[in-house]
Order: sequence, then C-alpha cells, then structure tokens
Amino acid sequence: MKTSLESVQLIFPEACLNTRGKIVLGGGYVDRLLDGVPLSFDRRRYGQGGLNPVTYTWAHAFVAGEWVDLGDPWPCLNPPVKELRVALADRIARGPSRAEKEFPN
Repeated sequence: MKTSLESVQLIFPEACLNTRGKIVLGGGYVDRLLDGVPLSFDRRRYGQGGLNPVTYTWAHAFVAGEWVDLGDPWPCLNPPVKELRVALADRIARGPSRAEKEFPN
C-alpha cells in the first residue's frame, strides 16, 4: 500500500513532494510508514545473468530527526513487517552509533 503525503505530514509537517512525486523528509525519501516511523528502502538485484537472480532490500528509518540504517539487507523485495518492527525496535534501543555521535551530519 502506498503511503500518502498527508499521512506523513500528520506526524512530520516538514515533509514535502519532490518533482518526481516522491515524499521527501530530512534529505531522504519516505516509502512507507510503520507504526508512525517513516521507512525508506534501497533495492539491488544480484545475479541478473544467472538462473536465480536475488533482490536485496536495505531498510532505513527516520529516527530522532535523522535517517538510520536498520542493519543487514533482506533477500527479498518487501521485507516482512514483523521483521521490520524487530529491526526498528532494536535500532531505537541501541541509540546512535559511535560514528553518528562523533560525526553528526
């Protein structure tokens, strides 16, 4: 299900659309909301010339005003919601990484 700009702006009024119709927030794109947290997905396809190409999906969440990585990629197009929730809860519990503390954006 596609996330609407209006649903994102209810939580983050600064969100807007770019010229390609993507929702922009904090320098990243919002692909969906999960429990009120904006998520962004990067996908890459490996093994296109082979018999079994695999798509990997990296997830990022907008937490505490910045985009953070949710860890290792999922070997699928759409990661399961249950696994995204676990990864998000784990990332929030860990807080900012050492690199994020030393080199803030």
